[in-house]
Amino acid sequence: MTEFPPLDPAVLDELRTHVGAAVVARVIEQFSLDVAQRLAKMPTLAPAQMSREAHGLKGSALEVGATALSKAAHRLEREAVAMSADARKDAIDELGRLAQAALDALAAGPSKTA
Repeated sequence: MTEFPPLDPAVLDELRTHVGAAVVARVIEQFSLDVAQRLAKMPTLAPAQMSREAHGLKGSALEVGATALSKAAHRLEREAVAMSADARKDAIDELGRLAQAALDALAAGPSKTA
């Protein structure tokens, strides 16, 4: 499986170019909130609902360039219904690790993610 970095800085660089640093800062803030909310409720959801939450997480991750998180969320979106409960828990744990790596990279700022 191909490994992706926690963050693709080119995505945020392009976004900054089009909408400015202030908007990017708000997008990052919203991403942080969205990730926390989605991950907190995922363990209690039925598989079909978990799939929908993973879809939303995938979109949020793509918006900030969190490619590894987006790919993992996409896998859960596609496979949640067919997965065992243990596999779903493992997938959610992986999403948490990848989300934290993306948030850490975002917190480091643009000069640290390039």
